[in-house]
Formats: sequence, structure tokens, C-alpha cells
Amino acid sequence: MTSNSANIQSSATSITVLELLGETSKVHRRDGTQPLLSRELSLGVDSLVRQSIRHAPPMPIELEQAIELTEDVVVMPLAAQFAGGTHLV
Repeated sequence: MTSNSANIQSSATSITVLELLGETSKVHRRDGTQPLLSRELSLGVDSLVRQSIRHAPPMPIELEQAIELTEDVVVMPLAAQFAGGTHLV
């Protein structure tokens, strides 16, 4: 593969990076070298556990609540922006 075709191929690849932090998370989406999206989300690992998990190991209803909270806070608000193909890193 020539460097030109490698550049074209890499610039056509959309990459999404998800940083899971304590109280928040961050999503960065790039298309090659072009930034498309950078968003801080109000849900992190610690805040999700604090809001949803009360038992060790978690009860099934607690896991369901954690999934629902993640969908409501993270997935649905960003869904329209991820309609095209992307690779999650």
C-alpha cells in the first residue's frame, strides 16, 4: 500500500474514544485527524456505582438500573451523532 492510499484509508476511518473517569466520562470522536466531537458526560464509574449499586455482588435490579441510567445519560443523547460507522477505542 502506498503512503497516499494509507492516508486516504486512515482519514476515512472514524474512531471514537471513551474515557471512563470517576465522576464523569469523556467521548472523543475523530475522522482521521479531524476532530468531530468532544463531550464530557455527567456519568462516570464512581457516580454510576454510587447511584445504582448497593450490594456486593450487585442484585439484578441494581444492574438493570445502572444500564438504564447509562442509556439515559450517555447513549441516547449521543445516538444521533453516531449514526455513521465508527470504531470504539
